[in-house]
Amino acid sequence: MNLSFKTHLKIISVPFRFLLVSGLLYSCATYNVKKGKNLQEIKNSAINSENDFKIFLVGDAGNADEPQAKQTLDILKGKLDSADKNSMLIFLGDNIYPSGMPKKKDKEYPLAKEKMENQLSITKNFKGRTLVIPGNHDWYHGLDGLKAQEDFVKDYLNDKKAFLPKNACPIDDISLTSDIKLIVIDSEWVIANWDKYPGMNKNCNIKTRDDLFYEFQDLITKNQGKRIIVALHHPVISSGTHAGYNSARSHLFPFKGNIPAPGMATIINILRNTSGASMEDINNQHYADLANRLKSIVQDKENVIFVSGHDHNLQYHTDRNIKQIISGGGSKVDPATIAEQTDFSYGGSGFAVLNIRKDQSCDVEYFSTKNSKVKTLAHIDVISKPETFVNNYPNSFPATITSTVYPENLTEKRKFYRWLWGDHYRKYYGIPIEAKTANISELDGGYIPFREGGGNQSNSLRLKAKDGQEFVMRGIKKKCRTFSE
Repeated sequence: MNLSFKTHLKIISVPFRFLLVSGLLYSCATYNVKKGKNLQEIKNSAINSENDFKIFLVGDAGNADEPQAKQTLDILKGKLDSADKNSMLIFLGDNIYPSGMPKKKDKEYPLAKEKMENQLSITKNFKGRTLVIPGNHDWYHGLDGLKAQEDFVKDYLNDKKAFLPKNACPIDDISLTSDIKLIVIDSEWVIANWDKYPGMNKNCNIKTRDDLFYEFQDLITKNQGKRIIVALHHPVISSGTHAGYNSARSHLFPFKGNIPAPGMATIINILRNTSGASMEDINNQHYADLANRLKSIVQDKENVIFVSGHDHNLQYHTDRNIKQIISGGGSKVDPATIAEQTDFSYGGSGFAVLNIRKDQSCDVEYFSTKNSKVKTLAHIDVISKPETFVNNYPNSFPATITSTVYPENLTEKRKFYRWLWGDHYRKYYGIPIEAKTANISELDGGYIPFREGGGNQSNSLRLKAKDGQEFVMRGIKKKCRTFSE
């Protein structure tokens, strides 16, 4: 290697190393509170909490025999004791570390039982409802272990709906109030390798992953006039270790150890973050498919909030209409960061409280339980109070209107374009059509719109006549972009 080449390599390597280090530092997760500059925080003094519904959220509390977990649960118990009946506690999965509920004759059973009892015992004076959902660690003793945990929770709380989804099935739903719907998804059911679980879905109506997504979409459509909470262990958006965001220390000490190996540690992180080898990381194909399908179904809805655990920290994310709350600091801690300027993160122990207000707004409070002290970290506006509707629509219309299915700029194309993509029905979609106008509130005695409809591409509106008969008004124009996303 000649001197000039070495000098050239050195010149190139300096900015390369600078960019590499900058990139690593930028993507590094920490244990500190991080808030994006556009995070929408609110003041407690501006809120009237009378008759609101509270959902207490804690996940990954499966080491409930350890001191920090006990401290978190004790502080949470204080909040629960003062809550009224318009409230619910949700354990967001990974309820028994490391492997879920073993058989009673197993030597690990007494400790697993203690961990579960330590969590459920905080509900002793709680006036609201309690729900436990499964996480990936709760599957590690197979379907029998999952069913054993379900039976244990139901018996302890004397509530047949205290563990959902039931019977190791993928989805369930319950109404919390007349205008709040809770949908529970067992996300590990989607991600897991079904070959490892003989007899899977034997007692379930839904037997394929596609059927799950169809059911989820149907529930979203049917409850579009309500606030919808979707509880699942795996978040659809994250900026924690399961999403490839690692701490600076992890680039020095691999596998959370104390022996430094700087280069090797970074390579291990890169391989994990890019290979998708772990089914529990969001870049894994099955996990990514789950997250993308769920997001695509709700992307045009403003009334849906996802609540999850999995990452051992507290996070909040919003991406267009998609809102994700993560509360997984029940008994373990891992670093996190913010990926967008509307994000919040804290790599420590704690829990979250989702407030669903009577005025149709929603907000979430995050609490730290570090050193046995409760501290409010953030109070975030999730869904703002809707503005008062002002009807500015005209009361009179022209007798007829002329329109086309698609505008001219979409149907009129040059010869090469038509040669490449074809004419198809372009001519007909661009034909101007003159049609009579009508006011649906007066037509045939009047129709009342009560539900938005449509599938992946259609736009439709469900109407109800005075005699109760229902009709569907469907637009001819399709929205293919929604389907492709």
